[in-house]
Amino acid sequence: MIFRIFALGAFALLAACAGGENVSEPSSSSPSPAISSNEPEIASTPDPKEAVPEISAPAPQELIGLKPTDLSKTFGSASLVRRDLGAEIWQYRTRECVLFLFLYAIPEGETSAALRVRHIDVRGKQSPVECVKTVVRERGTSS
Repeated sequence: MIFRIFALGAFALLAACAGGENVSEPSSSSPSPAISSNEPEIASTPDPKEAVPEISAPAPQELIGLKPTDLSKTFGSASLVRRDLGAEIWQYRTRECVLFLFLYAIPEGETSAALRVRHIDVRGKQSPVECVKTVVRERGTSS
């Protein structure tokens, strides 16, 4: 009995192997790859510094004193605007950094006061100069 089971199992295994296609031989319809040298090919990738275009953006210290209309022209609409006790905090979020602009009311005349940037803060891995450039590049309006 065990002999018959073993014989049937061996026969099934041989039948399965015999029915398959031999994959070690290349087919006549597919072209054979040309091998020109034994050296590996190296893919060329663009330099990341060259891939990012240089952009004209104000220096961080030039933001001090700007009005909300000037900020919107330069950076576009803010990701978040928080109003608190006569002050506003404008947040511009990018993948690399977050730029915070703190606007306070500055008297312009006897009767009016206008919001202007008094302080900036940058969070993330970029310097303030690079963060301002990134915000202009990613969120700014085209002039």
